[in-house]
Amino acid sequence: MRVSTKNFTTHVSYALATKLFLIFCRLALSVLTARLLGPSDRGLLSLIVQTSGSASTFATMSIGEGLVYSHGTGRFDRSHSVALYLYGSICSILLLTIFLFLASPIISRYIFSDISFNSLIFTIPLGCVVICEYIGLSILKSLNYFTAVNIFSIVSKVVCLSNMSILFFIFGPSLELGLYAYISSGGMICLLLFLFLLDYSNYKIIINFKDFLECSLRSLKIHLSTIITEIEYRADIFIIGALLTFDDVGIYSISVVIAQMLWYVSNAVNSILYPYIFKVGPKNQLDFFIDIMKKLFYASVFCALLLVLIGEFLINFLYGDEFSRSYVILVILLPGLVFDTLSRGLFTWFKAQNMSSFLAYGSLISLFVNVSLNFLLIPILGLEGAALASGLSYVAKFLVLSLVYKYFAQRNL
Repeated sequence: MRVSTKNFTTHVSYALATKLFLIFCRLALSVLTARLLGPSDRGLLSLIVQTSGSASTFATMSIGEGLVYSHGTGRFDRSHSVALYLYGSICSILLLTIFLFLASPIISRYIFSDISFNSLIFTIPLGCVVICEYIGLSILKSLNYFTAVNIFSIVSKVVCLSNMSILFFIFGPSLELGLYAYISSGGMICLLLFLFLLDYSNYKIIINFKDFLECSLRSLKIHLSTIITEIEYRADIFIIGALLTFDDVGIYSISVVIAQMLWYVSNAVNSILYPYIFKVGPKNQLDFFIDIMKKLFYASVFCALLLVLIGEFLINFLYGDEFSRSYVILVILLPGLVFDTLSRGLFTWFKAQNMSSFLAYGSLISLFVNVSLNFLLIPILGLEGAALASGLSYVAKFLVLSLVYKYFAQRNL
């Protein structure tokens, strides 16, 4: 266990360094779009990106989780990498296209009713590149090739930031050019991932369809909870888009960008934690997990307090007076997000114990609280009501998951 813990800490350190750079890139992107597009177009850009992200999450069928498990149990190795990338991407893109075409009338009526172009022009290609990048990075994670994951994550954001800056400089800032930058940079990364995995597979396209089917079926077991969680995390943005204005979405999205810096801490840990739980052995898993969760909690509290202290200055300095209201929303969101970082760790533990069905319970309760309170509080409190609703839903999810965890593990966190 000492060796695994040491290796785990090393990988998490590299992942955290990567996340810090990604935070910088994401902040730069948000500043660029907020300053040059303004609250309204920034809000619309955020809604289109969120729609593509949600649709791609549905279409992937959580195949990344199944790949980690299959590689961990020896069903796949590096020779299968490029084949898994191709088949997984093709199947998911087909599902994405069907889903968005079927959902398009609802999306256009309730979310994008005030825009002058068909949202499918951007949501489908953007969803495609999100899918390909997700599957490619999931394959590398399943092979414990975390260095490559970190490099591709950095290159992805740098290319996107560069493309958007160049397009805005040459043609002038516009919503459409911002979306083209996301799509073109995503396409470049997907191509690089394909070439890298092709070389990593020794230029062999090999796959056992029976094992691929079993991997997909395992992924489906946790997909319901993944979808529910996805809706829960993005419900506030979509409800704000339906009930308020694009300006409000833009202001709220900046609060989320700053607040979700906490997620980079938990994501750095959880992306490494899932494969490592299999490595430490059944006898040591629980002690290893509890130790990591305690450290994650302290790190999250520290980051949240730091954001409270510097958040107002950060928002006013980077985004300007138009987005000053984002600080109040940020402060309301942060306590709930601290609990959410712990929930994400519990998600990892349940998945590693093949108990993914229990994740749906916590996610369903949280989703019910989130949606109900958003519809109740947004008309009364506006954006502050949306932040309060989301924060309370995160607390509710943590309470449910921690009770279930305690029942099965017979241990407190």
